[in-house]
Amino acid sequence: MAKEFLEVSGRDGLVPNWGKTQLLSINKKVEKFEIKREKVERVTEAICLGQIISFEDRLNKELSRRINQAWRNFWGLREIYKGKMSINTKAKILESCTIPVLTYRAQTGAPTSKQIKRLRVTVRAMDRSMMGIKLKDKKKNENIRELTGTEGCGRDSG
Repeated sequence: MAKEFLEVSGRDGLVPNWGKTQLLSINKKVEKFEIKREKVERVTEAICLGQIISFEDRLNKELSRRINQAWRNFWGLREIYKGKMSINTKAKILESCTIPVLTYRAQTGAPTSKQIKRLRVTVRAMDRSMMGIKLKDKKKNENIRELTGTEGCGRDSG
């Protein structure tokens, strides 16, 4: 199948990037794979079109990856979130620039209630950080939501 793919794509001048080509196979017997003397790395998971492809625990792995990327985005915009802008402006930027990173392609799976809670906890932590509120300050999440006016990953209590 791989040889046929190379033949057909070669007719149109397409050449694979062997440094990025990986084999993700459910067949565990296949340990090494070569096409036209090029070695193809066998992997247990890969990222394709911005999402993890894996045979095991894909949603949890993808969720952890999304949370890390959202925090990277959040801290990349720290000048805004920690700056002197109004809380409403910061909240709008959070909802338009950072929350989409967190929820990107979230609709492609069926998250459990535990996974949804992880998303909400992440957004609440970002709200707290943006407002300079520490957990030890014991401010209720609903009060923080009222101050920011944001929805994040949906309203929750507590």
